[in-house]
Amino acid sequence: MVIMLLYAISIDWLGFLTVTLLVLFTLFKAIGELSIKVSLGGAILTAAVAYLLFKVWLNVQLPVGPLGV
Repeated sequence: MVIMLLYAISIDWLGFLTVTLLVLFTLFKAIGELSIKVSLGGAILTAAVAYLLFKVWLNVQLPVGPLGV
């Protein structure tokens, strides 16, 4: 619950892609007890697919972070 609350609070400030990547990595590592490489790879892949699905395919406006992504 705390992770999802932090996600909701920080998504406008850091942007969809950055926050999604960090949350997924944290969840994969902490709850899934996966290795760092697998957690990072899974987080990057899942965040990229979510970004492509929402931003490119569905043309949804997502919060943009300081990096402009």
